[in-house]
Amino acid sequence: MSQVEGAYNFVLEHINLGIEINGLYRKEQYELPEAIIRELILNAVIHRNYMMSSCVQVAVYDDRVEISSPGSLFGTLTLEEALSGRSSIRNKVIAGVCEKLGIVEGWGTGLKRIMDMCRELNIRAPEFVEIGDLLRVNFYRPSYNDGIYTAESAEKELTVQNTPENCTVSALETEKLHSNCTVNIPEVALKTFSALKENPHATAKELTGALGISLRTVKNHLALLKQNGLIVRIGSDKSGYWEIVNNGN
Repeated sequence: MSQVEGAYNFVLEHINLGIEINGLYRKEQYELPEAIIRELILNAVIHRNYMMSSCVQVAVYDDRVEISSPGSLFGTLTLEEALSGRSSIRNKVIAGVCEKLGIVEGWGTGLKRIMDMCRELNIRAPEFVEIGDLLRVNFYRPSYNDGIYTAESAEKELTVQNTPENCTVSALETEKLHSNCTVNIPEVALKTFSALKENPHATAKELTGALGISLRTVKNHLALLKQNGLIVRIGSDKSGYWEIVNNGN
């Protein structure tokens, strides 16, 4: 819970706070609803896959608050079903404890409650995206004007994350790499690239252990990185290595 509070306070410190004057009364209000931010972070912590070595990541960008949770939706649950209120609980003990502590209102109701709050407040709902073995939420900031986000603005990005050092890609490095690619490469694939920079001789199987993702996902990342000219395979699959063609400079 201290980690949840820390991430929650981090977001509030780096989004805009407005003031509304109504007669003699002054009301402060954040550009994104505090209740939804807290619910999104709690949802990521409660429902993440704890068998994976990577961790929940919370980041604040110029245009959005981004929350990434290891593990896709549990079981056969689809994103549409989850948003409509259907639940499939991976971590029943954690969910049960949080419910008894009054931290959450009920199992599997978080995403639907978020969507309902957005409709009531007439604001843009968060975007939920499954990227391999990762569930990402993009909660776009009203203060951002579409189309003005550039590589220069990436230097202002503020990121807090708790991940192994060999899995971390900085926000600025990510933006530089994106600017040199023919397609937009997900940050989770750039973590594979970062791991290869550290150890070009790493095998796909070794990368799965270092990054906490499946072998299929690693192979997809390698194919995407090769396609965009960031890496080239030198030698055989068994005894060869990866040459880093573009290091993001």
